[in-house]
Amino acid sequence: MIDIHPYILPLHENGPNHMQGAVEIAREAERDGVHTIIAAPKYHPDTSEFLINDIHTTVDGLNAKLKEENIEVIILAAETIRLHGDLLEEVEQHHVTAIGSSESYVLIDVPNHQLPMYFSEVIYDMQLKQYKPVFIHPEKNSLFIEEPNAIYDFVKKGALVQISATSLLGKNGRKIQKFSRRLLEHQLVHFLGSGAKTPNDYALEKAYQYITKEFGAHQSEQLQLNVKNMLRGETVISDEPVRLRKKKLFGII
Repeated sequence: MIDIHPYILPLHENGPNHMQGAVEIAREAERDGVHTIIAAPKYHPDTSEFLINDIHTTVDGLNAKLKEENIEVIILAAETIRLHGDLLEEVEQHHVTAIGSSESYVLIDVPNHQLPMYFSEVIYDMQLKQYKPVFIHPEKNSLFIEEPNAIYDFVKKGALVQISATSLLGKNGRKIQKFSRRLLEHQLVHFLGSGAKTPNDYALEKAYQYITKEFGAHQSEQLQLNVKNMLRGETVISDEPVRLRKKKLFGII
């Protein structure tokens, strides 16, 4: 399997504190059936020089360490960029490491409380330049939980969505788990990542099994194929998204 966006690098604020911690996460990933990890720490415009200069060196060092310890997992470098007005310019100037052979998939972290006025324009402009925006774990975002059709609207416009196995399996709380299920039910998820912050968090295979049981083998296989297509720089596959119906008080719809 290919894992996208676990917190494996010591550079990540939610990741391990040292290289050996990263090795232990990779070791558990291998046990879980993962052979490739896309590591994508957050890109901060104000500290970009540090990240740009450091991320590839860190990934190279980790890959060398994994080889020494006979752990058959390859780490690939990427970054998650916080949504801001100059996002497209940052990507075009290669200040951000995108994903795929054509470097066309861009991982985006969306603000938790309010969508900027320029949000739709940025997404539209990215696609005009042949970039594919990928929203990272929006199931944890209170804004989307309260306004779920904001995700539907942007998926209809061509944006993609990645949720975490930890969310789907309930490790981030019941509310987030239920919302993750709703997104899957409405064909609003294109990628699944482990979301692992520690070795004990790794349950990517379990999450795929859960999807197979609850939503069918087709959806589980499609999600796994999509990650492969992302790395190849190819188009991901998705069924037609379905608008979510808002739940009202007392469970009346």
